[in-house]
Amino acid sequence: MKRCLQVVFLAVVGLCLLVTGEGIARAQSGAPATTRAAAEPAYRQGLLYTVYKLPRRPKGFRRMLPGLSPAAVGILPALDFRGPAALGGLDNSIQVEIAGELHIDVAGEYAFDAWSDDGMDLYVNDAFVLEDRWANGSAPPNRVTRTLAAGWTPIRIRLFQGDGGMGLTLKWKRPGSAEFVPIAPAALRVAQSAVDGKSAPTTSPATSPATAATTAPAELAYRAVFASQGFFELPEAEGDLLLELLEGPTTLSRQARRDLNNLLSSIDYGRLPSWHQVKVLAGFLRGWYSGSTDRGAVTLRAAYTIGEAERVEKYPGWNNADRAGWRHPIDIAGHRVTLYTPASDSPERERVALAIAGLPQGLRTLIRTVKVEPYGTASEFNGGGDTIWVRLRAPATLESLDSTFSHEVGHLLMSKVDCYLRWEAAVKEDVLSTSHYGRLNPSEDFAEFVRLYVGTQGDPKQIQSLRLMFPARMRVLEQVTLQAGFTWDAKH
Repeated sequence: MKRCLQVVFLAVVGLCLLVTGEGIARAQSGAPATTRAAAEPAYRQGLLYTVYKLPRRPKGFRRMLPGLSPAAVGILPALDFRGPAALGGLDNSIQVEIAGELHIDVAGEYAFDAWSDDGMDLYVNDAFVLEDRWANGSAPPNRVTRTLAAGWTPIRIRLFQGDGGMGLTLKWKRPGSAEFVPIAPAALRVAQSAVDGKSAPTTSPATSPATAATTAPAELAYRAVFASQGFFELPEAEGDLLLELLEGPTTLSRQARRDLNNLLSSIDYGRLPSWHQVKVLAGFLRGWYSGSTDRGAVTLRAAYTIGEAERVEKYPGWNNADRAGWRHPIDIAGHRVTLYTPASDSPERERVALAIAGLPQGLRTLIRTVKVEPYGTASEFNGGGDTIWVRLRAPATLESLDSTFSHEVGHLLMSKVDCYLRWEAAVKEDVLSTSHYGRLNPSEDFAEFVRLYVGTQGDPKQIQSLRLMFPARMRVLEQVTLQAGFTWDAKH
């Protein structure tokens, strides 16, 4: 009996030593103390990689191209490999997206060390950490330190490869450690749902743009150009600009997608030689314009009140014409606007108030007076000084007032800050036009761009998209809005 107890005791001690040793080894490598990544059914150990075959040798990272189908999809077990075997055997003219989660077992300062061939960048918890590039030669180690919280955190890596050798190594130095070590495979995981959402290509990655256009939904047919040789022969800056114009979240992008779809349906783009495709895309980029910009749906409006209508026997209308009508005091968040209409119950009485209330506070305070002319006098709106004139053949809809007031208030803003010459220079510097109407002169272009800007309703993603498409205009507009004391008011 004593002998049996000794055997049991030694077995338990051995098991404890084994577990303790494994825990120490995991702690030294940064892996989680348990094998949750492998055992939990919702996750798989490793990271998900997606390889995209590019028509041309990349010199850097390209934004994700919606027209490209994955050439290979799989699980990358570790962030340390050489050669193409780890990525489905693909090694020339590719971009790779690697994504999943990284386990941080203790909060603190983590240093990362990266090496790649030809180039990589790293994002942890959706924040940029580092970039490593080299082409046709070796680069020195790239090391960056970041403070990370404990737990599983998103990790994303991009890798691009032109030709020749390829590889990737990512190491880290954990809090309290003196040296860089590889990230243990057990510290990497990917959600099974993400794996299920990706699949190996069902068609050849070399599928022609013409074929892609016929198999894609009609509204997405334009994405075929991103898989074409002509797109990759565009200068990279122009390719990225075209991509932002078409894929951006702004109302302008929606119009551009529609117009390019119309162009693709009128020509056999997929069968054109690459040099002709370049001309088509470059021409579209420089010559594209819509009739006018679009405000889009208004979702935020300030509270307002409308006072009793007062009869006015004579007041100056458009071009100082004598008018008789009704005056309505409108108070919007402490700002007074005086509205004139031909009748006491004109539909514009309520709609003008709603339209002004839909403007950001920093712009609606520029409006002091709105004058609605008798119906049938014209088919246009006008703005100048602190007044907007509504001159139409029929009652104005709220949608038209929302969109047009966003344009006309741009004229009021330019009058206030006197930025005509600055804007004229910005128009010449930017590649894209705002609209056909904006091409009339810098003043109309400014008003059209203000309408685009107001249409973002302060959404940072839409504002950043405008900044990428119109860098010179946005630089001036941000100076102008600062000069005018404009800020986005989420409550309006």
